[in-house]
Amino acid sequence: EADSLEEMSRTTAFAFALLLLTSLGVMWLFMRSMALSLLVCAATFMSLTALLFFVVFAMGWHLGVLEGVAAVYFIGYAATFPLHLAHQYAEVAAGKELGAPATSTTSDGVMEPPNGRLLAASKDPRVVRLRKTASALQGIGAVAFGSGMTTIAVSFFLCFCTL
Repeated sequence: EADSLEEMSRTTAFAFALLLLTSLGVMWLFMRSMALSLLVCAATFMSLTALLFFVVFAMGWHLGVLEGVAAVYFIGYAATFPLHLAHQYAEVAAGKELGAPATSTTSDGVMEPPNGRLLAASKDPRVVRLRKTASALQGIGAVAFGSGMTTIAVSFFLCFCTL
């Protein structure tokens, strides 16, 4: 039994690595940004690591076939949220911005964020990233956050289940 558990752990780790590499390639193909693709894969990897820590160390559960199947679904959901956010960011970067960042307009037509700093047309990379991030979060952030909170609330009760 120890050999089969070791083999299952080894093949699961290989499958996760293959999945992350394949995801990286597909994301790069569609977003054309290796930096965004790496960030999405890193976020997915960190989510998986946190889940594994919680399941094995915090809850003391043993990994079995059912947990392996559940992990496949979890990977899909863990990759979806950062992928949608990165895609929205890439769309803004490509000039396909649907709405301006959360700002107000002064009397002379200059956009101003809530904290009062001016965000007039700028070539400063920090300002550009701030605008793209704000627009991406406006476009998809609330939906992703709400969906994540729903998932957390529903899955809370699974902590008390015995498999």
